Amino acid sequence: MLLLDIQTLTVVFIAGNLLVAGLMWAAFHGRKEPSINLWIASMVIQAGGWTLMADCGGAYTLLGFTAVSLSFSMMVSAMALHFGISQRYYWPFWPLTLSFSLFLLAPESFLVRQIGGNAISALQVLMGSILILSRRDQRTVLRAIMGGSGLIGAGVLVLRVISLIQTEDVQCLMSSTPLQTVTFMLFFVFRFSFMFGFILLIEGRQRETTERLAMLDSLTEAYNRRTFIELAERELRRCQRNQRGASLMILDLDHFKDVNDTYGHLAGDKVLCHVKAVADKCLRREDLFARYGGEEFVVLAPETDAIGATRLAERMRQAIAEIPADGGKSVTASIGLASVDIVTAETTLDGLLASADKAMYQAKASGRNRLAVAETFSIPALEG
Repeated sequence: MLLLDIQTLTVVFIAGNLLVAGLMWAAFHGRKEPSINLWIASMVIQAGGWTLMADCGGAYTLLGFTAVSLSFSMMVSAMALHFGISQRYYWPFWPLTLSFSLFLLAPESFLVRQIGGNAISALQVLMGSILILSRRDQRTVLRAIMGGSGLIGAGVLVLRVISLIQTEDVQCLMSSTPLQTVTFMLFFVFRFSFMFGFILLIEGRQRETTERLAMLDSLTEAYNRRTFIELAERELRRCQRNQRGASLMILDLDHFKDVNDTYGHLAGDKVLCHVKAVADKCLRREDLFARYGGEEFVVLAPETDAIGATRLAERMRQAIAEIPADGGKSVTASIGLASVDIVTAETTLDGLLASADKAMYQAKASGRNRLAVAETFSIPALEG
């Protein structure tokens, strides 16, 4: 078996930790994310721990084991922060108490220190792997690679513990033996998989956040106009293929300018956010709700006929009327509704919007705080 120089591997690993920590610090400098700062600190502390463990059985080796154990706890804690997992009672740091116990109970036994240190590290790596594999998001393959490499790393450490118990053959950690070579290589693969995997998780989360912000209205977090048009046209095409109907309604808040003028724009913002809360409560998951502009909102209810859409619109109108503005003045909405029994190639989103908008102005003209339905349920395409 090809034996690798463990001292060289260790130097490369220490340098790699410090280099990646420096790169992360430079790349993420200024971001107020505790998980990133904790991860960077864990890499620096782990580099220090491996430096101390190079003492080969001296007094600093146990301190090195403790430092590495602390770095693993910080790593698990950083991942918990990233995924939004509660750290009640500081559970990621519980294994660290075992390291301190090892420091106190076996200060002279190098065999016990190696067995205990490897066992504790295996436990911490296993915790991190299970945490990653148990999450549910879009980065399934990345998490599988990270978690799988972690399980392999934990398994290698367990095999090392078993070998030490059976043979009691204690050698310097820097010795170039077959067991050391396999252990170090697989452990380094796991560690670098976690290091770069965590960076990709952070960037993936940032990309998702950016995409989400691009899709949503910044105040209410309803879909914005551009996103609504894209999604609504897709839904109409689906309804056309399935020979289903669809309904579209436009909601415009009555005398909303008076709310802003009387109570201030912050009060008006609260009202708009309350309308979004009403939509969340009244609409189905497949319905599309968007802030179309100012105090105007739009809803597309696919596979919903005129009767069902009328009931939905009335329910939303009544719920909006129960929203108080600051000072106790209620806010109402005028709603225009357009429906088609079956979406055809002649049905367009522009046509539905035009018919619903016309009906909405009829509701305004009839006294506001009411629903008006477009005269025909067959909405033709707009010409031109």
